Amino acid sequence: MSVTGFIGRALLASVFIKNGLDHLQNPDPIVRAAHGAEVPEPELAVKLGSAVMVGAGALLAVGLAPAQPAPPWRPP
Repeated sequence: MSVTGFIGRALLASVFIKNGLDHLQNPDPIVRAAHGAEVPEPELAVKLGSAVMVGAGALLAVGLAPAQPAPPWRPP
């Protein structure tokens, strides 16, 4: 992997990790939005979503679960 690929992956992962941690530390605005969208159990949904963001960001940062490339586009 190239250095630029590593840096790009780390920068993208940092966004997921930071936002996930922010949502875990201050869930009130996200819970209110989820409640307004009629999400069942909005507190649990926000906690789970935040944990998934942190986990996915960490996996992306260390390269254990990199994104798969899209299949080549074929015109109709």
